Amino acid sequence: MAKLGYCKIDNMKLSIKSRNAVYSVKDLMQSGGLFSGVVAMLPVIQVFSAGSPLETAITIREYDWDEFEQAMHATAKITRKRIYIVAEPMTWQTTGQEQKFWRCVSDATF
Repeated sequence: MAKLGYCKIDNMKLSIKSRNAVYSVKDLMQSGGLFSGVVAMLPVIQVFSAGSPLETAITIREYDWDEFEQAMHATAKITRKRIYIVAEPMTWQTTGQEQKFWRCVSDATF
């Protein structure tokens, strides 16, 4: 028995197609984490690429932190959307407990 949030799934055996989709979701989650890390590094690179300490201080003060925050929130949305694109079709292509599992994954992306 597996439990995913509000989903209770009993005696499920994944088909080969579902196992491949699980690997795809895992890859998306890992690449999404890498993407978020790169986005998080942008202000560090932009701020400290300034020459003198005075230029660095000015760059920090003038950096658009609201835009950075929006970018950080968007990375999670992008990853969730890409996982949905994998999970939702699996709800049509599977049956029983396997279908219930993919419905839970798909629903969790929102």
